[in-house]
Order: sequence, then C-alpha cells, then structure tokens
Amino acid sequence: MKQSFEITFDDTEIIRSSEGHSLMAYPDPVSALGKACQKAKISLFKFKTLPGWEKLDASPWTISYGLTGSWINKDTVITEQESRDKYLSYIKTFCNDLDKLVNVELNKNQYVALLSLMWNIGKGNLASSTVLKKVNAKDFTGATSAFALFDKAGGVVNPGLVARRKREANLFATANTTNTSTELADAIKNLEEFASKA
Repeated sequence: MKQSFEITFDDTEIIRSSEGHSLMAYPDPVSALGKACQKAKISLFKFKTLPGWEKLDASPWTISYGLTGSWINKDTVITEQESRDKYLSYIKTFCNDLDKLVNVELNKNQYVALLSLMWNIGKGNLASSTVLKKVNAKDFTGATSAFALFDKAGGVVNPGLVARRKREANLFATANTTNTSTELADAIKNLEEFASKA
C-alpha cells in the first residue's frame, strides 16, 4: 500500500547509523573473509592485509550505507556524491518493495522501522516474517515485539543486531509527531484561508 508520505535521506538515519558508511568496498561481516578478519582482529576495511584473503569468499561485497550488488567488487571505490545517489536509488526501490508488502496505513516512524529491518534482512525474509504478518493484521504491539526475532548473523545472536532491533522496535512504537504537526499546520492554514474568504 502506497503511504501518504515520501521518505527522504534524513528520514533514514536509523539505517545509515546502523550500517555505517564506506566509500570503499568491504567484505560482508559473516562471509568467510569477514569472519577471518574478525578472528585476526583486522578491520573489514583493511581486509587486504590478511594473508591469503584472496582465497576467501567475501560475498556480498558491501559499500556506502550497506549497499550490495553485482556492481561491487573488492576494488570498488565511489565518491561521496555517488554514495548518496546510489543509496537514495536503493531506498526508492526498497520503498516500492515495502509498499507492495504492507496492506495497512502506517505512520512514518513505523514505515522507516520496517524499511530498516528489510534493508538488513532482505525483502524475502520480511515478506515471510511474523513482523509483517502482525503489521498487516494491525497488531502493532505484536509487530513491535517480533522485531527481536531477527537478532542473529550466521545463526549466532549478534549484539549489534540485538541493539539494532531494539532501535527499530522503539522507532516502530513511536508516534510520528512530525506528521502530526505538519498535518495540524496544514489544517490551520486551510482554516485561515477559509476564514479570510468568508
């Protein structure tokens, strides 16, 4: 269901702060190369310093704010502007996908929380999730609790994902005061215009 608002770069702070930002490609943290870097206490961004790194799977290669895709490889480097442009392009695609999955009206905070979850777990996992089932049944309390089900990476509970799911659940459960105040301002403006014509 298409929602009544647009998502901007600023609206997606929860995604950007959770993903971090890199203008150079790096290996997925749960890939063989990612795990080897962590075991050797080497930053994912310095993966080329790990002996034998070329022989380890690193997919999916990641860049910008958690972007993945066939256009990214071990040598990919982008500019700040390219990063922002590609990120916003991905956000638009993810919003279109989310609109197809959600059958109820949401406030912007609920929508962005779901967008962040989908960004991290993928469209297919969100489509079959308890979170989405609860959302589409308008069981928002149940949906909020269900975010916690996605706390594992490679089958192991990940403290970073636990924290991310808490932030997403808190955002999902928060009323969107920005929309409310905007709607109120619009209503006041309409009343003033009506009163001036009377």
